[in-house]
Amino acid sequence: MGKIMLVFFLVFGLAGVTIPVLAQEAAPEVNVGMEDEETDIVAGKVSAVNAADNSVSVKDEAGKDYTLTATKEETSIWKGDDTIELSAVKADDPVELEYYKDKDGKMVAIWIDVLTKEVAAPIEAMPETMPPATE
Repeated sequence: MGKIMLVFFLVFGLAGVTIPVLAQEAAPEVNVGMEDEETDIVAGKVSAVNAADNSVSVKDEAGKDYTLTATKEETSIWKGDDTIELSAVKADDPVELEYYKDKDGKMVAIWIDVLTKEVAAPIEAMPETMPPATE
């Protein structure tokens, strides 16, 4: 009886160790072109857009120019809550974007956020006729 119990524990003990390892799935690849690439974030204004070659040029707040590739496959572009196409981005639009350099040194945009002006008035501009907040 002792040998049967030993075999039982060995078989099920090994199964308990190997089954979770075998059941693990490989993580899906995201942004295949940038596996080990470092990214950087830039804020500035659009100086030019060329939808024909999928590029956008941006000048940051320090005056440095960036020309990036922006493709449907690799780049998400939005303005406010809306997803937009590269052709909707215009010169002088304020933007924030994240990019990486591919193996050839070309800058590729991961996302571009076309910034919108705040619609809500600042708290200081609110009229004093509003009732005080109650707790």
